[in-house]
Amino acid sequence: MQRLYLRIYLAVLASLAVFALVTGLLWHVFAEEGPGGRAQEVAATLARNALPPASASRPEQQAALEKGRREARTDLVQITACAV
Repeated sequence: MQRLYLRIYLAVLASLAVFALVTGLLWHVFAEEGPGGRAQEVAATLARNALPPASASRPEQQAALEKGRREARTDLVQITACAV
């Protein structure tokens, strides 16, 4: 009877370990299936299709950003690569 508490304690620990492993496995498998899983990829694709290429003139790029800002009702910023 003295070891019953130990059995209960080990059963609880084992249950928590199994739960953690199953949760981690499911998270890994279904992480990209959720509603926000591909949000950045979709946003990048939309931006690539809506914005002019990097070789376009600055006024053309600015006009496209302004149009996108008005339509999306948010702030848009174009970051250029610069030498360090």
